[in-house]
Amino acid sequence: MSNLQEMLRLRVLLAFLKEDESCTVMGISRSLNETKQNISRTIIMLEQEGMVDRKDIRHPILTEQGRNTAKLYSQKMEIGMQFLNGEGVSMENARKDACYWAIHNTEETMDIFRKCEEKNEVKRQMKSKPCFSGTTFIKNLKDGVYHFPFFIHGGTDIAINKCFEHPCVCHVENGNGSILVRLLQNEKQKIKTIQYFDHGIYISLEKSGDIFSFPVEILEFVNFGEGQGQVIYGTAYLKIQCEYLGEKQEKNVMFTIIL
Repeated sequence: MSNLQEMLRLRVLLAFLKEDESCTVMGISRSLNETKQNISRTIIMLEQEGMVDRKDIRHPILTEQGRNTAKLYSQKMEIGMQFLNGEGVSMENARKDACYWAIHNTEETMDIFRKCEEKNEVKRQMKSKPCFSGTTFIKNLKDGVYHFPFFIHGGTDIAINKCFEHPCVCHVENGNGSILVRLLQNEKQKIKTIQYFDHGIYISLEKSGDIFSFPVEILEFVNFGEGQGQVIYGTAYLKIQCEYLGEKQEKNVMFTIIL
């Protein structure tokens, strides 16, 4: 099947989904600006795939399989359009490219776009808020795993970033979130303990193997810029105890994720 045929197949499925329980060849032809012959051939092909029921030739309808497939394509289209439009692509071109993506992209790729769009949606929701809490942030994320670039800074020591795997992981489940950072082997600097500052006290991060974690809720976010120039930083204060070339040290640093 050619790309043009695949695109028309998708557009016809979506046309069925947008209408009531039934569509006509003439109606779909008009809405898609395609010839009746092309629409008729496409509907017959969809019938052969089990997507369309043509018992009433004048008013074919989607089968359960066809409706499920059309809904899946519709969701992929929406994700693709929002993602591309948010990155500055015109809505007309975003719609064209999202149509192609809906057909050819794997679920793994679509999941990445989905996560990116969810993060972009947070930025849109928060665009009028110069500052907001980690609790507000997590309420705007769906359950799942997200990856955020981060950096640790404080004083003149930025080499401590080399002790951790980048990016960090944000795990969201049932309205709760955790930031997870994985330790890396570092011959010069060895991390012993990490604590986060919350309501006037330092609390030890949970540790499982080489992974430290702390609640997203302790992050404090600030919002800069607008549109494509918008950047959001979420910061927590940490106390890190480590050994540098055998010498024990304690560092008060800031941990910052970037949206």
